[in-house]
Amino acid sequence: MAHLIDYRVRISEDHWTPFRNEIFENWPGDLRQRDAAAFYALMYDRAFHRSSPIVKATLTDLSEWSRLEPHVVRACLKELNEKQLIHAEKGSLYDATRKHLWGVPLATVDLKLGWWTPVPRFLIHEYIPAYPNSVLLLLLLHYQHSNWIDSCWSGALRLSKQIGWPEDRVRRALNTMSIPAEWKALGTHLPTPLARSSEFNPDYGRNVTLYRVRAVRYEKLAEQPATVRLRKFVRKKFNVPSPEMA
Repeated sequence: MAHLIDYRVRISEDHWTPFRNEIFENWPGDLRQRDAAAFYALMYDRAFHRSSPIVKATLTDLSEWSRLEPHVVRACLKELNEKQLIHAEKGSLYDATRKHLWGVPLATVDLKLGWWTPVPRFLIHEYIPAYPNSVLLLLLLHYQHSNWIDSCWSGALRLSKQIGWPEDRVRRALNTMSIPAEWKALGTHLPTPLARSSEFNPDYGRNVTLYRVRAVRYEKLAEQPATVRLRKFVRKKFNVPSPEMA
C-alpha cells in the first residue's frame, strides 16, 4: 500500500483505510439490520488490505472479528449481499464452518482522485467490535475530512437522517462516546473516542455543538497543505509507529 499513501495523511501505512465518500452518502440509510453498517465497515477494511477486494472467512471467523452473534452476522451478510455491497464468491451464506470468499466491490480506491476519507484501522478493529455504534465515528471523520478540520458540528438530526438510525439512538451514541464516565461504564478499556465542545455560530445566531474524533489531529498551517495524523496517546495505546514523513 505504500505507493498509494497520500503525503498529507501522516499515518503509518497499513494502519489506515481510505473509505470512499460515496459509501457515507449512499449506504447507511438504506440498511435495515441494526449492526449492518458496523459489519460492512469491518468487511470493507479487510477487503481493502488484500491484493484483491475479497474477504476469505468462515461464519465463525466473521462472528469472532465483529463480536456479533452468528445469527446477526448471517442477517447482515444477507442484507449486504441483497444490496450488492458484498457478494458471495463461493459457498452458502449459511454454512458456518466452510471458508467463503466475500467480494467487497467498493473496496478499491484510487487515492489520486481524492474522493475518500482516511480511517484509522483500530477504530474498526477495536472500537466497532466493542461498541457497534462506534461506526458513527467514521461518519464524523468524513465530515471532518471534507474540510480538513479538527472538528465538525453535524447535529444528531442530520446524522440520524444520513445513517438511517432513530435520532434517539444517535444521541445516545454521541453521549456514550463523548462522556468519559458513560464510556468507561461499557468496560471496553479503550480511550474515550469522542470529544465535544460548544461554539457560537454567527450563521445560526446561537451556540452549536462541535464533535471531534479524538484519535486524529487535522492541521491547516499557513501556506502549507493540510495534514492529518494520529495523536500520540492513540499511537502509544495501539502500537502504531510514527510515519516516516511525520
